[in-house]
Amino acid sequence: LLKMVLKLRLARITPQQLKRRLEAGDEILIIDLQTFTDEDSQALYGIPGAVLVDPFRLRGRESIRLRNGVDVVLYCSSPNAFTSARVAVALQRKGVSGVSVLDGGLDAWKEKGFPLAREFRSRDQALQDFGIQLAATNP
Repeated sequence: LLKMVLKLRLARITPQQLKRRLEAGDEILIIDLQTFTDEDSQALYGIPGAVLVDPFRLRGRESIRLRNGVDVVLYCSSPNAFTSARVAVALQRKGVSGVSVLDGGLDAWKEKGFPLAREFRSRDQALQDFGIQLAATNP
């Protein structure tokens, strides 16, 4: 039941659609929600330009505001994009519109042969680039 409810409420974007939109210069904040330990952080890679964010910290924010016209695409490494779906619902509840989940996640992006990067956009750079304003984290 939860899976069906989340599917109905969440927009999805295919890797091909995301790549086309990035190539067209659309303003898209890509958030990588992969979790990792210090040992495997060296092997971590993602979509170029993505910001690596701890999903629990992001969901715990009181409010998040983005500059108008910025869309958000989330991806994770959990089965059925469960982490992305939970974060997407939390962002929508905080008033963030234009939130999509990458269909098939990073694996689908990789299977298409699309570029990967070991470097992620810094949090500070993302805040500046997308006009993001964050309210304090809930205790």
